[in-house]
Amino acid sequence: MASFAPGGPRTFKFEQSDLKGFLDQRHKDGVCAALVIEWLAGGGDLSRQRPTRGIKTKQRIEKLQDRVMSGGIFDAFQEYGLVRAGGDDIISSEGRSTDDLVSFICGTISYYYIALNASDDVGHALGAITGDHCGKYFDPNGQESTFDRNLAQYRSTVKGALVYHQTFGLGNIIVVRLSPLAKLATTHLRRMPR
Repeated sequence: MASFAPGGPRTFKFEQSDLKGFLDQRHKDGVCAALVIEWLAGGGDLSRQRPTRGIKTKQRIEKLQDRVMSGGIFDAFQEYGLVRAGGDDIISSEGRSTDDLVSFICGTISYYYIALNASDDVGHALGAITGDHCGKYFDPNGQESTFDRNLAQYRSTVKGALVYHQTFGLGNIIVVRLSPLAKLATTHLRRMPR
């Protein structure tokens, strides 16, 4: 379901819990990492993740989540056409403020994988895509939001999400700046959204 507020973001509801009934028991806690990687690889397009896509979608998401959970996240990024941006492309919350993390995510045109972890291996993942004059944000437990020419609201949403998850004990945050392959970058970053 989509909602549109004048001057506000375009929002599409998404709940990974809608997928859980289709997944194997080993994924009972969710597949947020896989969903975020698929979302980023699709340029912020939720249509690849709909449960109505059937058994192949289920198998693809479970395989990807297994790879991430076994420590193969950078291989998974590469398999999905995402590569580390280079330079200082990974930042953690250790010794940094929430504003530092938000500036990292919202300050450079790129794709961002955001891992939120607690000390007991419980975690969650979010995605963000920062464009020229727009941004996209994805939480597999809630929604995708697209901000057309409203980077201040995008920045506020990203900050609010980080603060919210820190409040619930997921304060160890690692953000990876990614670059899609050239074709994706040309298609989605400069002209996004349409």
